Amino acid sequence: MSEQQPAQCAQCSRGIDDADVPVVRGDEWFHFPCWQVLFPADTIRESRKLTRRSRESLDTSRELVERLHALAPAAGHPELLS
Repeated sequence: MSEQQPAQCAQCSRGIDDADVPVVRGDEWFHFPCWQVLFPADTIRESRKLTRRSRESLDTSRELVERLHALAPAAGHPELLS
């Protein structure tokens, strides 16, 4: 095993040797098959985070449009309502 590789996979805790093709994420090392098991969970987590951010962005945009519609007539710009 090379000096840079850890002794164990972060998922299964079995040793990683020179014959393995490890996947490195941050400071964690994985056997490729172990990574494949974790990858879908990671993808789902990232997708949910992006979905939450998108909803927050839409809510913020909606609030800004509502404020603009409320301010447009008072500012003498009714054309902003269309």
